[in-house]
Amino acid sequence: MSVMERYRGVAPETAARELMSTWTDDPHALVTVFRVAFFEDLAEACSESHYSDDAAKIALAMAEAVAAEEAPDAPGDLMLWLLSTLDSKTRASTRKRLLFWLCKSRAGGAGGVGEEDSVRTAVAMQEVWARQESPDRYALFRDLSLGTSFDELATLISRIFAAPPETVRWRRALALAAVLLAHHTDEMASKIKGNKKSIVNPSFVVQVEYIAISEAANTLLSRGLDTGSQDLFTAGLLLARQGCLSRPAAFFCSYQVWFEKTFGSETTSLGRTEHH
Repeated sequence: MSVMERYRGVAPETAARELMSTWTDDPHALVTVFRVAFFEDLAEACSESHYSDDAAKIALAMAEAVAAEEAPDAPGDLMLWLLSTLDSKTRASTRKRLLFWLCKSRAGGAGGVGEEDSVRTAVAMQEVWARQESPDRYALFRDLSLGTSFDELATLISRIFAAPPETVRWRRALALAAVLLAHHTDEMASKIKGNKKSIVNPSFVVQVEYIAISEAANTLLSRGLDTGSQDLFTAGLLLARQGCLSRPAAFFCSYQVWFEKTFGSETTSLGRTEHH
């Protein structure tokens, strides 16, 4: 019996838990599921390509378990190891697919995300979330973002934040933005600083990168104002405030100062947007 036949009719979450709990004894099974799920040329990948949809659900369930810290038997870098089994082109697209999936509500779920992860809760709890973010989830998002350009990640974050708010897992979306702002740019600046032949100032590169996030926030705000969409406007404020929490200097030192420079007064605050 093949690996995918073994899990035919089994709930993705159940299959994912079993695969991760036995991965040291049977790593081939784990790799097979991942390759069937994501190889772009499935016909050449393996003979089980017709199971790609089922495999993708299991792979997402594995990533979900790691993100939710419900995979005690799996090493922290499990997803990074699985990604390394894919070719470079497939690996790049898979990273973005996983990040997008993890920040959106479960496929087929009725009613979207729960209240604990809603945009209303995000408005109230963003600063607390920033202080209490799980190191394991941060590491997962960091690992999944490795090798992806800043522009691609900024575009991905913009897509997530512009989605209908009831479909977004806001705590994770904000955590992904924090990873991009705090880790990705630090890594880039470090590489430039270590390259003696580079004539680029690392701090300048980091500042330019933050401009991309600031522009993404401004785009959401502008679209919200132009269309009368409170959802887009609130998403823009959340993204801007995350930038201030992660890297204040790039966003005019503090959210309050950024807000005053952007709007000229405190006539509209993040805490009030949901009431107008």
